[in-house]
Amino acid sequence: MPNAPININPLDLEPDIAIGINLPMDNFNGPGLQSTYFTKDQVKANILNLFSTMIGERVMQPAFGTYLYHLLFEQDTAHLKEKRIRDEVDRALGIWIPQVKVTSVSFPKITDENSISITVSYKIPNFNIEDELTLEVQ
Repeated sequence: MPNAPININPLDLEPDIAIGINLPMDNFNGPGLQSTYFTKDQVKANILNLFSTMIGERVMQPAFGTYLYHLLFEQDTAHLKEKRIRDEVDRALGIWIPQVKVTSVSFPKITDENSISITVSYKIPNFNIEDELTLEVQ
């Protein structure tokens, strides 16, 4: 069986063309906002933006975001809370960033009852990109 062709976003081959804005935006050490120049970096910034936004927080798009912050304070067992977080990650990415396919959601460390660390491993099949993002929800 022949190998599947590797797709590359044409903008990834242009080092002078920015694709988007990098997050977090509070890092102003350079000359203004920092841009992303590769699809992998922009998708990671988009996922970080989605997970950092609570449902109802975004003006003119009240459905954008996740319930991750709400789930943190629900009184459930650890196993049920982890299942709900996995389901919320799948739901949010399926609606807002459907080109991303989640491969795993893990919880590498639980520091206390008021925060949780979530690692989402994902791939973008159209561009043969695999990456992971770790988010600390407090």
